[in-house]
Order: sequence, then structure tokens, then C-alpha cells
Amino acid sequence: MTPPEVPMIAGPLENQDSPVISLGGELIGAVARGVNAAGADFDSLFHGVRVELADDYGFLDPMANTLVYAAGVVSVKTDIPENVFVSGLSEALRRVVARVAVGDRTRRVRERIALELLGVARKRKAAWENSGFRNQLDRIAGTKVI
Repeated sequence: MTPPEVPMIAGPLENQDSPVISLGGELIGAVARGVNAAGADFDSLFHGVRVELADDYGFLDPMANTLVYAAGVVSVKTDIPENVFVSGLSEALRRVVARVAVGDRTRRVRERIALELLGVARKRKAAWENSGFRNQLDRIAGTKVI
């Protein structure tokens, strides 16, 4: 019996055309806007979370420079199974949100991030519906998004 084929995200040259990768970049941007609006520093939080998750998700390791993010655009410099990309990135974003959504501002921060994520989901509906991110938005925000 042959194992089922796992969809791969294309490597360095083709990845800009991958709807999952471009959607991932937009989701990172949405969380970044919400986190920065709350007065936190998204870049440093995201870097720290990537270091924490590097053993489980090697593509997140900032030292490996496999995943590069800037201004809503992400690129990946290696082949990664789509489910690994989605789960690793979702966990990283969830941890960033959890670090900012504390104390008396928990609800406000989570709602703001949920609104940002909802905007991306509506704008990129086809890509969102056909990706593993569909089931991750509530988890990332820590509240109901859609």
C-alpha cells in the first residue's frame, strides 16, 4: 500500500505563486497589525517564537533563513509539506497573540486580531477555503473569527 501523497509547497523559485504561501504572508501581516496596534513589537515577538519552535518546525528557524517575512509577504526557500507549513505558522502566530493578549486587554487584543484575520479571509476567500488555514483562524486569534 502506497502512502498518500502530501501536497508540497514549491521551493525557492516557484513559491511566490503558491496561494498558501501568499496567504500565510497576509495572515502574518494581519497578526502584525493587531499586535503593533496593541503597542507590542511584533517583529521581536515573532522572532522569539520562531526560535522556540525551530526544533519542531525547522523552516521557522530564523538562523536557517528558510522563511523570510517582510511587509505582508513571505517567501520560503525550501520544499515544505503544506500541512507542516500551515501548522507551524499557525502555532507561531497563536503564540505571538497569546503573549500580547494578557491581563485586562486580552479581549480587545484578540478581537482586534480576529478582525484583521477576517479581513484577510474575506479578501482571499478562495485561497483560504482551499487551505489548511481554514481551521486555524479561531485558534490563532484565540476567539471566534468567522
